[in-house]
Amino acid sequence: MFNISTMHDVYYCKSNSYAGGLDFNANYCKNKNSSSAISGTFNREYADMSRQALEAIYSAPAPGVLESVINRSITRSNGDSHSSLISASPFFSYTIPNTNDALTASAVINYNNSKANLWNDYDINFGSDPEPAQLRRQYTDNSPNYTLSMRGNITYRWTMKRS
Repeated sequence: MFNISTMHDVYYCKSNSYAGGLDFNANYCKNKNSSSAISGTFNREYADMSRQALEAIYSAPAPGVLESVINRSITRSNGDSHSSLISASPFFSYTIPNTNDALTASAVINYNNSKANLWNDYDINFGSDPEPAQLRRQYTDNSPNYTLSMRGNITYRWTMKRS
């Protein structure tokens, strides 16, 4: 897994009556995964069955072992994905001179990009046949997903004086 994240804030203030700035955030993440599984079903119980023994059935099976095999399978998975997010939040505030009233405007803009691929390979054997009966490949392509969202807010604040 690979992940990069950064955040920056920029502010400015020209006088006592107005101020503003920008919050900026960026994040990138990349994953690469692989796995494998092996399984077997037998018509009798083996006390010393291990992953290595199951793998030996596929590579160089002992003569009597294949006779007890009902089925066996190997699954291999390989996948990768990446995603990125960019976010910007500008804001501005203006205080009306000689009052406590203020006008504030802010926005949030998010852009997200993600993509993933996954391969699954299946070798399935039925019975004692040493050749795989089924060879399957499943490919999942999560096409690029692009999302842009925006929202804004304008606020006016005033002070009510007590009489």
